[in-house]
This record gives sequence, structure tokens and C-alpha cells, in this order.
Amino acid sequence: MAYDRNKYKIVLFRNGDRVKCFFSSNRLDSVQDKYNELISEKKPKFIVEYLSRKKVRFELGIVTTEDVGGDIHLKDDMGRTKTVGVSGDDYSMLKLIPY
Repeated sequence: MAYDRNKYKIVLFRNGDRVKCFFSSNRLDSVQDKYNELISEKKPKFIVEYLSRKKVRFELGIVTTEDVGGDIHLKDDMGRTKTVGVSGDDYSMLKLIPY
């Protein structure tokens, strides 16, 4: 894998798969400012509800290359609690919300 100098990234996930990286930086506070700015937009960048006759769920998250102590748990549509993670061992999830 190529060297990546940025520790923190704002990533868009579609149905659990990484789609796009919006912003990356070495400073957590600058990433959180941009994250809050993206969340507070009146009209999200991606408003597609169905893709190839399947329901699409977009999520916006902050991932980091540093080791984070705890896991993130989210509830799905049925109310079940699931542990959320990023594929591969390179990144850890800091925040994740539906977008």
C-alpha cells in the first residue's frame, strides 16, 4: 500500500463500502470542522435512494490510521446492534452517521 501522510479522513460509504474521500488532514480538529460543515448542509451531496432497484444507504464517517480503543455500534433497520468497522486493518472508525 502506498504511503499516506494524512492521519484522518472523511469518507463516504454506500451500503458499507467506501465510495469517496471528501477531506483528509493530519489534524483532528480541522477534519471535525469540515465534517460538521458537511453534516449541516441543507441539501446533501448524494440524495439517491435507489440504485439498480436496490435501496441505497449512504453514511459519512471519520476514519484514522491511529489505533482507537473502542468499537462503534450502530442499529440497523430492524433494531439490531451491529459493530461497524472498516475493511482491512489499516484504518479505525472514529464516527459514523447516516447521510
